[in-house]
Amino acid sequence: MRCLLFACCLPFLSAPLAAQNHDLAFWRAQLAPEATPPAAAELPALLRELDGLLASPDPVQRDDVAFTLLSRWITRDSLVAVPERRWLLAQWQPRLRQGIDTPGTEAVAARSFAALGLSLLVARDNAEPFLAPEEFASLCTAATAYLRDERDVRGFTAEHGWLHSVAHTADLLKFLLRSPQLTVAHQADALAAIAGKLATVDVPLAHGEDERLARAVLSLLLRDDLDRPAALAWLRALREPPAQPTTAMALAQAHNRGALFAQLHLLLAADARDLPPLAAARALLQEVLRGKPNPATAPAPAVAAPGDVESIDAICKALYASISGPAGQARDWNRVRSLFHRHHKMLPVVRGRSGMQAVALTVDEYVQRSGPMLERDGFFEQEIARQVLQFGDLAHVWSTYAGRRALADAEPFLRGINSIQLVREGGRWWVLQIAWEQEADAGPIPAGFLPAK
Repeated sequence: MRCLLFACCLPFLSAPLAAQNHDLAFWRAQLAPEATPPAAAELPALLRELDGLLASPDPVQRDDVAFTLLSRWITRDSLVAVPERRWLLAQWQPRLRQGIDTPGTEAVAARSFAALGLSLLVARDNAEPFLAPEEFASLCTAATAYLRDERDVRGFTAEHGWLHSVAHTADLLKFLLRSPQLTVAHQADALAAIAGKLATVDVPLAHGEDERLARAVLSLLLRDDLDRPAALAWLRALREPPAQPTTAMALAQAHNRGALFAQLHLLLAADARDLPPLAAARALLQEVLRGKPNPATAPAPAVAAPGDVESIDAICKALYASISGPAGQARDWNRVRSLFHRHHKMLPVVRGRSGMQAVALTVDEYVQRSGPMLERDGFFEQEIARQVLQFGDLAHVWSTYAGRRALADAEPFLRGINSIQLVREGGRWWVLQIAWEQEADAGPIPAGFLPAK
């Protein structure tokens, strides 16, 4: 890792350092809206100087000048080339550990703003990849370790301005958790680091840290490859209060957990976009808020009409009919639920950040994500061809479908294939699993999956 970074940074390290130690008037001119961006030849020396200001205890030099210009040049204007980004990475990542064993000093500003600077590099990498897999993994490890080990959690002070180590690390995690390079193991590490922080901080975090942490968690919840069971368990632990707090530290920790959960709920409620990942995240939080249902008041399981489940043909027809209908017509979602086995899974194959991905849903999550759209816009899904393979009580159905907004539409607006796994249990057929992909993503449907001419 060190050799890779060093080798990539050699052109930058050997660049001429003609412009050094500029005064505040120079930097204020650079901050002006009408300022001309620096020439490529001048940028390396200016970045080295800004890096020094970013570690300054002076909030004007650090916040107003260094971070503002770095943010503008790295993310907004994309002026900073890859060798220079790597040089900044080589400065900022080790800085997360400098003086970490002596909290309460002004050195926390250098560590905290190193984390914030790293968030700019990861944001740039998400838009224009340059981090090698080993670099990304190392940065994930460094970020979670810093969140875990940093004991100086001051937000704003009159003397030093914004120190904000928790918020700045949350910003770094937010962009890491959006990355296509993120693995399921990285997801677990990030959630564990956030939970660990909330379990060890002994004061209320009262300077906006709750919202910044919530945005990091939301970045994870909106991923196509979210480890949903792990996220659900984590949110339940966040929501579930421990024994009645009796100390100031326990009260502070309860406050911090509750504030994070509330901010997460507010962010989702305030986002009016009709996007499937947002609907899935809202459903996840609602599941946490509902808690365990009371058996005395829980609704009875949906019971299938015998005619819907007596044969393979019947359950396939019922599956299509139950989600189809004109605009404005409510669907019988209990009928849909009655067709699915207790261990069912729905797996739409959709385009995600790293290509086509299977997203695991329950029926209830499908209803949350797609139900409002189907009922608002109208949708008729019709089977146009079917192939069945059966062995005993197991069956696999390749079912080609066409989708129309109204039955009178001359042409479907989409086509695709449902891969349906059925099981016969208790004298009836159940949908055990259904996966589907649209023709627009997979390419033309082969002739063998279309009606015979």
